[in-house]
Amino acid sequence: MKVLFLYPNVARARSPQVGLSSLAGTLKRQGHDSRLFDITFMEDAEVEASYSRVLSEYRPDLIGVSSRSTEWPTAVSLLRMADVDVPVVVGGPHATIAPEEVIADERVDMLIRGEGEEAIIDLVDRLEAGSDLSDMPNLWVKQDGEIFRNDVRDLIQDMDSLTMPEWSIWDERHFREHYHQVFSPGAEVFGDLETSRGCPYACPYCLTPVMQKLYKGKGKYHREKSAPRIIEEIEKLRQEKDIDYVRFVDETFILNRKRLQEFCGLYQHIRLPFSFSTRPETVSDEMMKMLAQAGANCVSFGLESGNEQYRREMLNRKTKQQEVIDAVALARKYGVKTFAFVMIGLPHEDREKIQDTLELINLLQPD
Repeated sequence: MKVLFLYPNVARARSPQVGLSSLAGTLKRQGHDSRLFDITFMEDAEVEASYSRVLSEYRPDLIGVSSRSTEWPTAVSLLRMADVDVPVVVGGPHATIAPEEVIADERVDMLIRGEGEEAIIDLVDRLEAGSDLSDMPNLWVKQDGEIFRNDVRDLIQDMDSLTMPEWSIWDERHFREHYHQVFSPGAEVFGDLETSRGCPYACPYCLTPVMQKLYKGKGKYHREKSAPRIIEEIEKLRQEKDIDYVRFVDETFILNRKRLQEFCGLYQHIRLPFSFSTRPETVSDEMMKMLAQAGANCVSFGLESGNEQYRREMLNRKTKQQEVIDAVALARKYGVKTFAFVMIGLPHEDREKIQDTLELINLLQPD
């Protein structure tokens, strides 16, 4: 079966998406073909003609849309640009958190909620066989004048069992014009890697609490790939794309101390600079030193607000102000650049609290 993925990247951010790469790899392993229609490098005026041309040339059996909430209006516009008799399935964050809105669109035939590797194979196999879709886990589908809303299947617990991502679907510019270049000006080719799934925290402004509720009773939510598997993925990506920088996309890369120690030991022969994200309260002097020696040159900290009480009571973030200050200082001590994530305009946030955030950033002076 031929699957055409649509990526309505309205932000035009240049980086390959790990989720779509994983789906493409899963399909390839099972003998299916996939291509990507990506608007990242297109002018708005050329999108419709390009989309029509791809549909005509590739003649897909299934159209799959991956969409965040901010991208959904663009995704809908894309689907309405061409009237083709091809089933449309929508996945990604927006289909998971707003399935009723998605399934209500006339161009959408079905949607997949949650993680998609097992679901996409189940779907294409059933479509090829002409089998019933009404009872397929993870799937919401319009059939016989009804909408069938199915629960999700159990989570994949063994992350090492996942197929290697298929990076060939992406335009080379996603690797060579990556938005993260500002943090490593000497690097030329960037690779994004996922080493775990399912953040163990429950910040109310994030997708995680929705996913935790969706998958309650469906297996352990936070799961990790082994250190050898991570190294294997990096080696594959370096061989295919000649990357000279690695960006780990996990929300909290360093939670498992044992895995981190094994990873840092194995990474010594990779010798590529890398960046990672974590919460300030998870770092220690020993960890930061180990990461820096392994090659870490940038860490992203989720600070969100400079007001400690607001962080604790409204954002479910128990991080103390001194922990934030100490974490940034540790990174600086070992020559690791710092990136701070903050949000402005949150519910019940007044001018005083915004000023607290500005003052904290001024104090920290992140890179």
